[in-house]
Amino acid sequence: MKRSVKTAAALLACAAMIGAMPVNISAKTASSSASSSSSQSSGLKNAIAAVKSRIDIPEEFSEFQSDVSTYNGLTSHSLTWSLPSDASKGDYAKRSITARYTGNTITSYQSPYAASSTRPAFSKLSQQTLENKAIEYANQLIPESKGKLKVQSTSMSLGSGNVSVYLARVNGDVALSKNMITVSLDKMTGRLLGMNATWWEGASFADSSKALSQEKIKAIYKKEASATLQFRLTYKSTDGKESYYTAVPVYSSDSIFTYNALTGEHSTMDKDFAASRNTDLYYEDITEDAEVMDEEAEADMAAGVTEAKAVNFTEAELKQDEDLSKCLTQAQFKALMIKDPYINVTDKYLTSSYDISRDSSYESGYGVTVNYTLNNSDSYSSYYINADAVTGKVRSFNCWGDAASSEEVIDVKAVNATAGKVIAYYVPEISKEYKANIDNTAPAQKTKSYTETERTLGYTRYKFNISVPDDTINVRVNSKGVVTSFNYNYHKNVDFGSGKVISKAKAIDTYLANNDLSLYYDGFLDLKSKPTTYLHYKSANWYVNAYTGQMCNYSGGKLTEKAVAPAECPYTDIGTSPYKDEITKLYSYNVRFTTGEKLDPSAKVTKTELQQLLNGISSGGYVIYDDYDDVYEDYMVYPGEEAADDSKVKYLTRLDAAKLFVEKEGYSKAAALQGIYKAPFKNIPSTDSDAGCIAIAKLMGVAQGNSKGEYTKNAALTREYALHLIYSYVVNQK
Repeated sequence: MKRSVKTAAALLACAAMIGAMPVNISAKTASSSASSSSSQSSGLKNAIAAVKSRIDIPEEFSEFQSDVSTYNGLTSHSLTWSLPSDASKGDYAKRSITARYTGNTITSYQSPYAASSTRPAFSKLSQQTLENKAIEYANQLIPESKGKLKVQSTSMSLGSGNVSVYLARVNGDVALSKNMITVSLDKMTGRLLGMNATWWEGASFADSSKALSQEKIKAIYKKEASATLQFRLTYKSTDGKESYYTAVPVYSSDSIFTYNALTGEHSTMDKDFAASRNTDLYYEDITEDAEVMDEEAEADMAAGVTEAKAVNFTEAELKQDEDLSKCLTQAQFKALMIKDPYINVTDKYLTSSYDISRDSSYESGYGVTVNYTLNNSDSYSSYYINADAVTGKVRSFNCWGDAASSEEVIDVKAVNATAGKVIAYYVPEISKEYKANIDNTAPAQKTKSYTETERTLGYTRYKFNISVPDDTINVRVNSKGVVTSFNYNYHKNVDFGSGKVISKAKAIDTYLANNDLSLYYDGFLDLKSKPTTYLHYKSANWYVNAYTGQMCNYSGGKLTEKAVAPAECPYTDIGTSPYKDEITKLYSYNVRFTTGEKLDPSAKVTKTELQQLLNGISSGGYVIYDDYDDVYEDYMVYPGEEAADDSKVKYLTRLDAAKLFVEKEGYSKAAALQGIYKAPFKNIPSTDSDAGCIAIAKLMGVAQGNSKGEYTKNAALTREYALHLIYSYVVNQK
């Protein structure tokens, strides 16, 4: 009997940690190696024993509940210890402790405690200390992980009391990214709050020291590497008056190759994984277009005005009326379409819609979109057409319904010949710049289940014998010879440069000279959760500017700099800043103005910038990137750009900043009260309308006097001083 194969999902997803919660780790180090029993009771005892040997469960959590499940042959016990309903929570934030024991591994844990810090604060422990503790806890909960973990990343924010440390499983120095342990810690004490893990029991790994060298694997890759050379178009403008495109020739890799790192042969992992899905090995048999169209009748508009009122027209209005008067009427346009040799519209087609709009991409400056419908009792057909509203020159059209239907297999030569005639008719002025795509002439397909009754013939523009994939022509022809679709793209005013490009071989050499193939472990679990691992080398997608011979991005531009690790502040221009240490500290918490090499400390700050950074204090941080995305949303152009009027940008003073901090804490109404505050600074009397705000801000640490005891409230807020105020705000939290 033929059996059907049901695709199984990969490893059972571990339950996500809810919040955070520390627990006391027992001094016991005995690992649970008891094998699974056919008895559910015995299996539960093993799970309880394993968890309690590594985690202290306080006696007051005397109620117990468990669930058991099996997935792909792997048994998982969900264990919950709870406080009795009549017991006080005391110092506990939650009433329960939960753990999941899967196979022989604790795969998740959460305690009943809460993080000790609830207000924005810096950790009392260094990031290195927290990461070391995370590895210790992971080793305690999963003894098999000892010596096999490497910190992948650490997430730590000012506004959260939790720190999440992501630990990748490694063999030697090579990571298996599909196995990971996430440890949640109390930011202030380093206490364990929770853990979540994916860990393949019994996984074995090839010796990475026996992997081929980069030199050898690159030589193998070079023999089969290939790249495609294409022009990438980028829109440019000059003073908003003239627009054009720059074209950059870019070599892009054609394929990503995955190699067996020991042999240099292509990896068999995907094939092996597919074979492992064969359910015959484990299980019994498992057996497993109407279109709605709304018709609208055309209605004559009656002029119900009995007496015209004198009206004066502006020159712009008269010019617009004159332009529109040149556009084709519905009747004129339809007459042209009836004469068109490839659009089979007749008098019987109803003009469902006829829309004219200003569009500079058309030669006349106006485009028209038209929908014709033929809806009889025994048939339905429709045409959708885009054309120049003055000349009637067709840019694109689509036909569907009975007029486009066909049943016989296409004649490849005939449809190609028809497509050639279509291009010569509609766009003769650009047709010589396009070449037919190679699959236009592929043999017609006809099988028991499919007959190719129509084909879309594609054509691509070439310049200097280099393809321009943004400029294409597409013609769809059916087996009756009816053209059912036509459209094209053609960019004018393109600067294609000299056309002198480096060779494909040199582009590949450029990639190999600037990049190593990545070495890593990969693998999968079969339907009985048995792991199979592989040691791989993998190439990457890459792009090389064929004019400059440099690595580039997809569009041919410069590559963005690699991201800097959160704890590494890259600023080279803060060496003399009195706030250098504070700026560096905030950088590690992802509160930054830029991620580049320079902070530009004296640059002025806008309200939007400071507000975003303040919002980031309570979340995961915020970075004001160098491209100023959304920062100057109220302006047509950004400060510093051509045609920008920087005088319209509202930069903050120190007083403005203080008001934002006070507002953040909800003290704005109190700050507005008059006559109740003492003079906060020598130069700010109690009668000053802002005395309340400044007094509160002073207590918060964000209004500070100078050496003379004066508050320079009108001084411009700079980047370095804004970060100094944020730092002061955090350390002054109560």
